[in-house]
Amino acid sequence: MMHRYSRLIIGYLLICLLSSGCLPRQLPDHFGALSSVPTLQPVAHVGGVAVTVATQGNYAYLGLSHELVVLDLLDRTRPRQVANVPVPTTDIVLIDQFAYVVGRNGLHIVDVADPAAPRQLGHWQTDATLSHIVVVGDFAYITSYSDFYVVNIANREEPQVIGQRKFDAWLGALAAAHGYIYAISDRGFHVIDVTVPTLPIALYLLETERETHGSITIQGNDAYFGGETLLQHVNLSSPAIPQRAPSIPIPTWLGDVTISDGIAYLATGFSGLQSWDIRDGRAPIRLDTFTTAGFAMSLAINDGYLYLVDSDEGLQIVDVTDPAHLTPVGAVSTLGITYQVAGNDTFAYVAGGFNGGLHLVELGVVGTPARITAHLQNEDVHDVELVEERLYVLSRNRLTVYATDDDIKPHAIGTYAVADGVSLRIDDQFAFLSNRKGDVLVLDISVPATIDLVGQYPALGHVGAMAIADGYGYLPHPQPGLRIFSIGNGGTLEPIGQVATVATVKQVVVDGRYAYLALGRHGLAIVDISNPAAPQQVGSYRAEGSVDAIVLHGRYAFVAVADVGLQLLDLINVQLPTAVTQYPTLDRVSALMLADRYLYVADCFAGLQIYRIDEPSSAIATGFGFVPLLYPSAASHGYQRLLNPWLTESISPWQLTPVRQ
Repeated sequence: MMHRYSRLIIGYLLICLLSSGCLPRQLPDHFGALSSVPTLQPVAHVGGVAVTVATQGNYAYLGLSHELVVLDLLDRTRPRQVANVPVPTTDIVLIDQFAYVVGRNGLHIVDVADPAAPRQLGHWQTDATLSHIVVVGDFAYITSYSDFYVVNIANREEPQVIGQRKFDAWLGALAAAHGYIYAISDRGFHVIDVTVPTLPIALYLLETERETHGSITIQGNDAYFGGETLLQHVNLSSPAIPQRAPSIPIPTWLGDVTISDGIAYLATGFSGLQSWDIRDGRAPIRLDTFTTAGFAMSLAINDGYLYLVDSDEGLQIVDVTDPAHLTPVGAVSTLGITYQVAGNDTFAYVAGGFNGGLHLVELGVVGTPARITAHLQNEDVHDVELVEERLYVLSRNRLTVYATDDDIKPHAIGTYAVADGVSLRIDDQFAFLSNRKGDVLVLDISVPATIDLVGQYPALGHVGAMAIADGYGYLPHPQPGLRIFSIGNGGTLEPIGQVATVATVKQVVVDGRYAYLALGRHGLAIVDISNPAAPQQVGSYRAEGSVDAIVLHGRYAFVAVADVGLQLLDLINVQLPTAVTQYPTLDRVSALMLADRYLYVADCFAGLQIYRIDEPSSAIATGFGFVPLLYPSAASHGYQRLLNPWLTESISPWQLTPVRQ
């Protein structure tokens, strides 16, 4: 099970890394005048999925799904972000003053002679996700699914593909040694002859004992790579025809591997980081384990320190001078895949990561940076809502209520056990919960210490898309349609009316006499609910992509549209809403949340985006970019590896913008 899940995660990471530009799109002529409508100003961005890391000197280059972050390691207890390059990253090679970066939209060559001011030199663009790279001389060798590419990088400003070969395998990591390129795949260990770069030859395939994972580590005539419960070993004494050597049994799933002085450091997914003495391969000895909060994915080692990428949490820096005592010294935190957010104008509570964790993000005041200050939960958080000073967190097995009167350290004041909880809505003294089957539970939460079940409705719908307003609940039903219920004093749900829809409703937002329904590929529907017993659709809007989420702001709506980003609609004419402007997002938005003047965007693999809504009188035209969020080391706050931070900024230096004015 671990093996299948881990491969799924790694495959999903490599396939789903998306990217887009960071400037407002050119608008069609029919869009309204920007000077007369609210505008979004980028305030902060908390990074998403961490993928890979490389080090050089006193700098680390952390690859995220949508960006490359440069970190100053002069003080490893407080790694400091000095630059950000907005390029999707799945693998990095550092040679001299150049970084060769592959990812979702091709190969980027970046001059890092001054790490604090990196310059993009050249770009080979491709529609396919590039997964791994190795560089030898004037050539870069790159894998993408079943394709192997040879790219001439002699002119770094204009890299050119000069050779390509398709394999009957899903290619993974690469390594160069003995005049050959070695690759691992789902079929085994490949030898590729690149003597003629324009005609790469699949010279030999060695069947491996297990499926392959992670990177290839070559030491002399020995190559090592990961597998299921096995550190796989290949002998390269005959470089063109390698042979299997005795592999080393390790009782866990193995991802990435790095070896130094007979010690193997293993990234083992949800089992964290492990160190093993493999000098006697027949009897390896486990020395120590460092538990990660999320999924330990990739490794780099340099000068007695190991740099561990946790795809859910960011980068951990571990002192390995004594391999038997792995000692964390610093960290840089990210959010992982981000899918839900709740917040106010001071804090955001963000659910994300394959581990389903919940982070507390503190927004800065004038002159101070934003920062991740707590990791509240680390187990299957599915939904979260903030109502005044109470935070409601639904995980698979329980509802937890936190008091947030002490903003820095929210504390649990009540719990209620549930089975397979997936979505949540709060209304005054009641919590409405759904499971995967669409059964709805109604809980009395007026006294959090003694939460009571007051109602249960089988197969009613999923409350995650539900709106509650003026004593009514507006609940989508998968038939599809929208059902309207009156909410009684005891939390009872009494059916009042319903209206059919052309597609399943993804979200409902209510304002006055109208309900606004996100219908995915069928756009936005507007329903007149002035008579709840007889609701009627009165308007609609068809977007270029799937409408997934909505927030209302006065006469306007911000809608999340897949493959487009955020679109601003003018709702003055509910029968025919008008698109006014749009802002691209890096990934597909999974949730929107409005708090005062701030719009929180859960941007999937790209993390959390935070914008300030400026009204027409104060709006200033601006580019769309990122503001750096710099964080202290976790150790300085006593949170150990869970809470360390950073964030991103555009390649053109931005001044730190305060979140609140």
